[in-house]
Amino acid sequence: MKKIVFLLSFVILLGGCTLFSEEDGSQEPLDFNPMFMKVENAGYIIGSWSVIEGDYEEIILEKDGAFASFLHERPFDNGTWTLVEGVLTFNSKVYSDRVFDNVVIEENKIILEGKEFREIWEHVGVEPEEDLVIGVWTEDLETGGMRIFNIESDYTWQMQSKRDGEYSVEEKGEWEYGINGLTLMTEQAYIYGDYYVQVVDSETLELTNLNNDSVIIWKQVTQ
Repeated sequence: MKKIVFLLSFVILLGGCTLFSEEDGSQEPLDFNPMFMKVENAGYIIGSWSVIEGDYEEIILEKDGAFASFLHERPFDNGTWTLVEGVLTFNSKVYSDRVFDNVVIEENKIILEGKEFREIWEHVGVEPEEDLVIGVWTEDLETGGMRIFNIESDYTWQMQSKRDGEYSVEEKGEWEYGINGLTLMTEQAYIYGDYYVQVVDSETLELTNLNNDSVIIWKQVTQ
């Protein structure tokens, strides 16, 4: 009976505990950081990266699955890469293959860890040019209809579609554009779409949905 009472008391005590930061010893709850997450979609790592920790200094991952790395501004390695269920694999044409089974993104850095390798990358380049998505865009639907997206400079957006012969607003909210692409948030605070953006030409954008890899084309409406 004493053991049962002791265990019950311990569970109650444990349930009342508060998570706290080990750095300052405060009793403030630890907030979840949305900028620190496990990478499971290739759209998050496509691009150029400066290597903070690793055997080379820069690496470029192409959308078609090719990669190239550089050391002292000279070619170091090249080959193909895949990201399957969170496991990033490099099949090298020069060196041995590398496998990272733990890949996480933290702000503008990516941390890669495997049984034999560990690397840290930092995103290369200037701040994303968010102006490229501002404007009125059309998306043709497979059903023959069309959606109209209005991306405003005040970080608001709305989407219209045709109903009963007239266009009406179906979704609206706020948007942001970062190193990982374009995110459209609805007024209900859920993500309408999270997209990797590529410029096709001066009036066309290709958007790859980071959740399911589907691709849509936006055509800009000229004023």
